Amino acid sequence: MTAVAQCPQHEEMPRGWITPQEQLNRLNSYNRAPIRNELLQNTPLLPELADLVASYVKPLIPMATHWHTSLTRLNALPPLIPSLPRNIIQILESKCPTKGNEKKEDGSPYTVADTHTLTLIPQELTTFVHFYLDCIRPYIEATYPPPQSNPLEVRENWAPFLEDQGLVRFGPTHWELTTKNLLAGSRNKGYSTQVTLIKKLSRTASAKYQIPTIKEIYVTYVLHYIATEERLYPKEDDGARTYTFVKEVGRGTLTIFRRFTVNTSPHLIAGSSTINGIKIVRGSSSPFCGVVAVRLP
Repeated sequence: MTAVAQCPQHEEMPRGWITPQEQLNRLNSYNRAPIRNELLQNTPLLPELADLVASYVKPLIPMATHWHTSLTRLNALPPLIPSLPRNIIQILESKCPTKGNEKKEDGSPYTVADTHTLTLIPQELTTFVHFYLDCIRPYIEATYPPPQSNPLEVRENWAPFLEDQGLVRFGPTHWELTTKNLLAGSRNKGYSTQVTLIKKLSRTASAKYQIPTIKEIYVTYVLHYIATEERLYPKEDDGARTYTFVKEVGRGTLTIFRRFTVNTSPHLIAGSSTINGIKIVRGSSSPFCGVVAVRLP
C-alpha cells in the first residue's frame, strides 16, 4: 500500500460546497444519466436496476477521478470543494478544440478527456513551500526512498525559484482542465505569440483558456503523475524536450539550446521531465518550447 503524507487542513471553508465523496457520486450520476433515463423510458426496469445496468454499460472516464486519487495519496484532500458543473461529463466527452479535425487511430475525434487532465487545486496547499514540505516530501520519502529516482523533484533553479515563488499563496480552491501536450503551432514562438494562440483557442472553443502559472503547472504535473505514473511535458529518450511557458518571470539558469538560434525571454518555462523530476528555467523560443493551455470548467 502506498503510504500517505500528512498535509495540514484549512479551517474556514465557504458555504454551499460539497464533500469530495459527494462530487464522486455526482460524477457517476451525471455519467449514467442518459442511459439510465433511456432504460427507464423504454424498459420495465426499476430505477435501482437501471442505475446498475448504466454503470456497466458506461463506466466513468478514469481521468475524471484522478484528482481524488492523487490528493488522497498525499493526504491533501480538503473536506469541502466547489462542485464541478453539471455538464462536466459532456465537456469531457466533447470534441477537443486543440486537435481540430485530427482523428484517433479508430477514426473517432479526440475528446477533451483524451487531451486534458482534470486537476483540483485546493487553497489548503497554502504556498509552494508548504505544499512541498508538508505534502510532497513525506510522500517522496515513503514512496521513492533512496536509491530510487524521484520524479516529483524540481531539478534545476530550486533556490531562486523558492525565493521568488515559494511563499506566494495559492488562490481559492478551484478546478482546472490542462492540456497534456503543447498547443499545435506554439513551438519556437515567443511569449507574446503564445498569448495570441491562447486567445484564439478561447474563441474557437467558446471557453476560457489561459497560460498557466508556475504553481499550476507544477501541481498539475505532480498530481497527474501520482495518479497515473505518466510524466507530462517529458524529455524523450532521443533528447527531445518539451517545455511550456508560464506567466511568471524569474531568475536562474538560462536554457541554452546549442543546436538552435534562440530568442531569450524573461518568462519561466517548465518541463523536460524525467525520472528525476521536472525542470524550471528561464525561457527562450526554440523547437522545444511552446505552451499548454489551462481551461476553467
